[in-house]
Amino acid sequence: MLSCRAVRIALLPLDGRPCNARFPRDLAAIAGHEVRIPPLEILGRYMEPASFPRVREWLLDVRRTADLLIVSVDMLCYGGIETSRDGRVSKEEALRRLETLREIPEARSFSVIMRATVTCHSEETLPLWRAVWEYNVHGRGEIPADVLAEYRLARERNRAVNLRLLELPVAERLYFQDDAGERGPHVEEARELARRGARMMPGADEAGMMMVFRAIGKRASFQATVLGDRNRVALYEDRSIWHSLAEHAEYLGCGLEGGIPLTLVAPAPDSVDRFLDPPPPSRRYRMPIRGVLIDCADANGADPDLMTSVRISDLDAFAAWNTASNSIGTALCHGIAGKGDGRFLIERLLDDWLYQSVVRPELVERCRTDGIDRFQCGERWDAYVDRRLHELSSPWDIRVPPFRAFLPWGRLFEVEIEWL
Repeated sequence: MLSCRAVRIALLPLDGRPCNARFPRDLAAIAGHEVRIPPLEILGRYMEPASFPRVREWLLDVRRTADLLIVSVDMLCYGGIETSRDGRVSKEEALRRLETLREIPEARSFSVIMRATVTCHSEETLPLWRAVWEYNVHGRGEIPADVLAEYRLARERNRAVNLRLLELPVAERLYFQDDAGERGPHVEEARELARRGARMMPGADEAGMMMVFRAIGKRASFQATVLGDRNRVALYEDRSIWHSLAEHAEYLGCGLEGGIPLTLVAPAPDSVDRFLDPPPPSRRYRMPIRGVLIDCADANGADPDLMTSVRISDLDAFAAWNTASNSIGTALCHGIAGKGDGRFLIERLLDDWLYQSVVRPELVERCRTDGIDRFQCGERWDAYVDRRLHELSSPWDIRVPPFRAFLPWGRLFEVEIEWL
């Protein structure tokens, strides 16, 4: 753990998406520290893997001037988290790339336990994504032999890398359990790692933020209140929502029994994936909320009924994106960092609420009507997204600085907010 002096941290992220590349940098800056990442052009994009030679070169160069180095094993070995789930990199090559860490033993590393299904990168692969999940988690259905063979090959390769990581002389190893149910092939892999002393928690895309703030050593205490059933398990996770919150807080050195007000909205009984499923019926929220708000009622987006009952000016931090653990890790790190100039909070409101739960459903419907692949729509919706987010945020009771909104990977899943 480092002191609270200004720290220069070099981070090799999971990929170049805002959550992995920008969030750790922006939150660290609020806390008075610097995070450097590689140029985005060497980190790959979507299903194009990063350039290993250039990533390796960057790591060996940046270590000379950084106070601390944090390395994503999935980026190092496979070229990113999306490409970590296919078989393009052989086991032998992945293990060879992992040896780079022997040259930088001061590195703090994090690695993902492969999730229970494949990457969905088109409408055509969406049924496969569902089928592999059902097959692995619930033992139902059948999947094509070639798909199953590649999935198992990638899974065995990633398992070998995770086990080898335990043998390397690095400063820290942390494992994250990516999207997974309470059953599946990941369960025994996690147990195997735990038997060998590995530390792990649910999530993945919050990993860079978590490791940055653990290293910085800045902490905060929260007074946690749960709306709903704290024992409910969120979609794509394998433990109760309270367990997930407690694990993330403990890793960051944060208490949950006094301090900054924190409200955790537990998964709803009718919880949905707001990217893939129809929206649930309206819900009622009457409790006043201030401080830190973590909305885990659904996956992939905030509940609009909740957000319309919240006064934005009462919030210091907010998250409701992707899986419950992604939101929990982001909001805790934001709560630790402090509100800053308010831009990170506004970005989360624009993204997790207005884009994911209001604008994106509009675009999903338009894609369905026009026969456009929501996973491969390019720049066609950028102007629409930008216009709608400006319209929807104009009535807020806080000032929104000038921004531009666009789809960084040309798919509807995530949006990027660029301050002008």
